[in-house]
Amino acid sequence: MSLKTVATETVAFLENGRYVSDAGDTVQFLPEQQTAVAGTRLYTPAELHALLANQPVARERSRLQPQVWLWKLPVAGDGRGGWSDGSRRDE
Repeated sequence: MSLKTVATETVAFLENGRYVSDAGDTVQFLPEQQTAVAGTRLYTPAELHALLANQPVARERSRLQPQVWLWKLPVAGDGRGGWSDGSRRDE
């Protein structure tokens, strides 16, 4: 299966909130997806820098600190496999 086909199917799954497994079962995930999106915040680079600059040193952090997750996002048509550093989704 080509990467284009995988990407097209993935977008369709996300838009529909469901997919059909290899066993033929329909897997519904729309409510969970909507909850995840509603609870997600996008930080601008400046906001993230300010947030991280105000964090206490590691030894003083409580186990209840908010978590910050960063993802590298694909850049379409960049000639490097779609990702900013040239890697592919399946690497």
